[in-house]
Amino acid sequence: MFDLACGNLRFERYLAEALPYADVCAYVVDSCDELAADAGDLTFPVIYESSDIVGGLIAGAPLHELHHAPQTDMAVSFGFLHHVPGADLRVRVLDGLIDAVRPGGCVAVSLWQFMNNPTLAAKAHVTHAQASEALGLAADAFDEGDYLLGWKNVEGAWRYCHHFSDEEVDRLVNAASTRARLIGAFEADGRTGAMNKYLVLQKA
Repeated sequence: MFDLACGNLRFERYLAEALPYADVCAYVVDSCDELAADAGDLTFPVIYESSDIVGGLIAGAPLHELHHAPQTDMAVSFGFLHHVPGADLRVRVLDGLIDAVRPGGCVAVSLWQFMNNPTLAAKAHVTHAQASEALGLAADAFDEGDYLLGWKNVEGAWRYCHHFSDEEVDRLVNAASTRARLIGAFEADGRTGAMNKYLVLQKA
């Protein structure tokens, strides 16, 4: 299994609990080494690699050059694609995840849809205006769906986030359609149960 932007290994812990007797080996990548440091309590091997994925993509590298994981039966990326700037780069990430699995393997991703929540949408408009003014960024520096959000109420701390419209989700699926077919899609997370759209694709 390959996990792009593994964070604190939450998915790996879920697998260890849900599939205690499965033969699993996880290859995981992130740029925050501290988050992924505590893998000792997991019941299967976790091979961690530190890599600045977003920086590498912006520099023009394909995803497969930014990690050294072998092809696996499954690749996942949760809570990451909304931090990747630009539609072309997001398609490249999805292509790279498909590259990371063997034929017949599955790819699962989450796509944040925070603007569907009226409370979060109102906050996004406020923080985006504040950040744009503080950083001197014009409106045309952003694509539709791009926002600068605050981080834990820390003054001057902003993070780039992209809201995925349903139309953009469809475009991502279509972009991958020659290499992988959509076998599952659902919404989950948050109080509404619809903060993220999840896609599961199977490689041809």
